[in-house]
Amino acid sequence: MTHILSASDRSDSSVIPDCVRQLLTRHGTSRDLSAGAILAAEGEPSDRLHFAKSGWTYRYSVTHEGSRQILGVSLPGDFCNLDGLGTPLLSYGVRTRTPATIVSIPYAVVLAAMERSPELAAWFRRLISIENAILGRLTMSIGRQSARSRLAHFICEMMVRIKRTRAGEKRPPFDMPFTQEDLGDILGLTAVHINRTLQTLKNDGVVSMDNHKIRVLDMARLARIADFDALYLGMSGRPDDAATASLSLPIGRPVMHHGMIVG
Repeated sequence: MTHILSASDRSDSSVIPDCVRQLLTRHGTSRDLSAGAILAAEGEPSDRLHFAKSGWTYRYSVTHEGSRQILGVSLPGDFCNLDGLGTPLLSYGVRTRTPATIVSIPYAVVLAAMERSPELAAWFRRLISIENAILGRLTMSIGRQSARSRLAHFICEMMVRIKRTRAGEKRPPFDMPFTQEDLGDILGLTAVHINRTLQTLKNDGVVSMDNHKIRVLDMARLARIADFDALYLGMSGRPDDAATASLSLPIGRPVMHHGMIVG
């Protein structure tokens, strides 16, 4: 048998329990997709749960006027559409942001396995709870935080989530493949405002920018600016400055907006 998830996979192997890995291996189908591929269409039925073995995906909704809001980001090692375990009609769409290897498994298979295993059911419920907490924290951030605190909080969250999926690596490098326009669609800001806010964080001495990349210089101070605590992620405390100071986040090439470079 070809194992969809092998012991050498880097995708969240320290977090995913063996029973889930076996479920994906026995019943999942794997596809290699290009960036921008649609995994689930907004408002349409879906019968499969998608797992990102590699690559980044995001959940989004689009208004009638064509404006996009990114509702959540899925990292390598994350499930992309957990809501489908409760309802097959998704209120959002799911797309790949980078080339990705996606393992898909029928909802019916997952639900049947959850009925047989209370431990598995509890594990999925915890994932759903954390995902809802992330969405709730983003809603609060957009509604009540300044642009500076919003962006700082998002960077902190990405740092913590990436570090958790790479346990054992002191300084795990990674690329966060979002343009300034993408970050604006996540945080409810324009690309111009994202650019100005990045400059503010640079002036604060907590990040540096070089060749369209952000490097975090002072994670502890960034967490204070963000009022960040990892409790909603199922963890506690603020990010470990020593373990995350070397991480860099590319933010894409300049974005053209009405003929003007804003990134």
